[in-house]
Amino acid sequence: MNGVPSHTGPILDYASPRRHGKVRLPSNSRLDARDGPDGVVVTEWLEAKASAIGAIAGAVLTLLLLLHSCFPLAQGRMELGDWLILKGTPVVVAIVEVVVLLLVINNTWRRTVLEARRDAVLLRFTAPFGDRRYEWGASEVEDIRMELTTSAAERNSLGELEIHLAGLPLVKLFTDHPALELEALAARLRHAVGLAR
Repeated sequence: MNGVPSHTGPILDYASPRRHGKVRLPSNSRLDARDGPDGVVVTEWLEAKASAIGAIAGAVLTLLLLLHSCFPLAQGRMELGDWLILKGTPVVVAIVEVVVLLLVINNTWRRTVLEARRDAVLLRFTAPFGDRRYEWGASEVEDIRMELTTSAAERNSLGELEIHLAGLPLVKLFTDHPALELEALAARLRHAVGLAR
């Protein structure tokens, strides 16, 4: 997939390491930027795999115990309504749990890879159950910059990387990483693409 239609919304990749409320846990995303022969390659990944594996194992065990305890019940004749409650409810719960587990796996093991070269900018979102790829020519890139996501007055300001494309949606990446780190990264990416300071 090269680029995106101009009528679509911005491309967002939200994997903030900052805690947001009581329900959403921090995602502990990490950035790695390396200079390659053709430019700069930045990779973002989540470090929550160990806790995710524990949660998945606990959920699977709970699901198996639920199914094991419900299916031996009422082996004799029973009304259809009772059968649906005793047998159907655990199946519905199992289906919902499997869907949630697959979403957790897909989001936890995903990676964002941004590559800036003299001729192009490539963006890939890789995950176990699907990948997305975008590519823009260097001439389409108007600017790559850091924008603050917290107040500049805060001691450890956070930001996100924005890629501004000519006539195309805004791309926002690496949200809520340290602003100083992203500012230096933006400068490296601008240099790799050949943008003026």
